Amino acid sequence: MEGQAHSVEEWIALAHRHRGDAYAARKSKRYSACCTSTGLSIECLVKAAIVKKFRWNRFPSKQERPSLYSHDIGLLIQQLDVDLRHINQAFGPKIATMTALVRNARYDPKPMPERFVSDIFDAAFGRYGVMEWLTKTFHLS
Repeated sequence: MEGQAHSVEEWIALAHRHRGDAYAARKSKRYSACCTSTGLSIECLVKAAIVKKFRWNRFPSKQERPSLYSHDIGLLIQQLDVDLRHINQAFGPKIATMTALVRNARYDPKPMPERFVSDIFDAAFGRYGVMEWLTKTFHLS
């Protein structure tokens, strides 16, 4: 299928591209764009982890695995069959922030406060952030 990442490497490249977009949007104080790009970056990295964990040579089609065609990071993380109660406690709050906040934030018509976006950005890319957790846990590089 054209226009769709399939391999672990393609999903990782997309994750890094969206992370760069998030950094640029945050720097220019475009907080909604920063939040969206942050969510997309983590979504792509979760999809890379899914492909790697299940040793697929390509990302399944929507007909094969419709549950993977979601922008909901929490639902995608569930596909990894990870018991979040048993992960390093430093990562837990950051994962909870990403799964709870990003899901609803992209559809809120009100301007996003800088602090809110900063918390999401840190939860995704900061120390003990979701990107670090996914990269270490699923050996993504």
